[in-house]
Amino acid sequence: CGELRQVPGPKSAGIKKDLFEYEGGGTYWRATFDGEERIPVFERQSGVRQWDVDGNEYIDTYGPFAASCLGHTPQAVIDEVYKQSKKMMHVADMPTIPRAEFVKELAGIAPGEMKGNAVVHSEVGGSAAVELALQVAEYYTPDPQHGIISFYGAYHGRMSAGLSATPCAYYREKVPTIKNDITRIPFPYCYRCAYGKEYPSCDLYCLEAFREMFRSPEYGLYDPRTKTNLVSTLIVEPAQFHGGGVYAPMEYFKGIREICDEYGIVFVADEIAIGMGRTGKWWCIEHYGVTPDLITTSKALSGGVWPLSAVL
Repeated sequence: CGELRQVPGPKSAGIKKDLFEYEGGGTYWRATFDGEERIPVFERQSGVRQWDVDGNEYIDTYGPFAASCLGHTPQAVIDEVYKQSKKMMHVADMPTIPRAEFVKELAGIAPGEMKGNAVVHSEVGGSAAVELALQVAEYYTPDPQHGIISFYGAYHGRMSAGLSATPCAYYREKVPTIKNDITRIPFPYCYRCAYGKEYPSCDLYCLEAFREMFRSPEYGLYDPRTKTNLVSTLIVEPAQFHGGGVYAPMEYFKGIREICDEYGIVFVADEIAIGMGRTGKWWCIEHYGVTPDLITTSKALSGGVWPLSAVL
């Protein structure tokens, strides 16, 4: 009937003693386990499985933050990394053959009107990609357009502007942010509608409520009298990942695209967790038949091998 073991085990406990003494407390594993004694110390991985230092085997259902899209230690990736590392590893942001191939390939799979003509900006890590996208959007829009619209339930990274756009108090508690001009609206979560409506009889009430925010200066986004827009950017995950795997109704993002076009707002699709084929298409936004102005991508972009990211 199998062996009953103590999980994770005594070897893990010994390693964690040093880890807890010398590493800061703001790490993911400390925050997500219900007690430090439950945290395993992993030693090796293969496919969808992981083993801790005590020999316990685990099935990984998370794919480290959606990054390990090819499974753990995929041989094809290991072989390519090994071949490249013997030739060249770091060139201080200079042109290389793999870099040229990478940006051309990425532009070639861009969605909708971006396909084949997208401009790619490379970055390091998903949070940095979000920061860059928000900077590009604000650079593009004129004064006084500096505001950002984001959604409840969103996660946009741990750097300043992305953290400002992330509403969850868990991430923001006692952490200063530099962006104050943030407006947050409910994500269209039909199963638990913020407005108490039911889809489809609601006629996308959430979208109409958002439109209403541009019809009066009292909402702080737009002055209809002077036609003054204070919003630079709308950033949204086409499907919320950290928020619980929440998908919007099929018509929703067409309405968002129309609003952004009408008021000159840059539409940023944050596909860092949900893109790169995770939903059956290269980009989740493709399911909705609209093209955003900017796309952020990371995590599965490199198969979890290194923190490569990009803005299209």
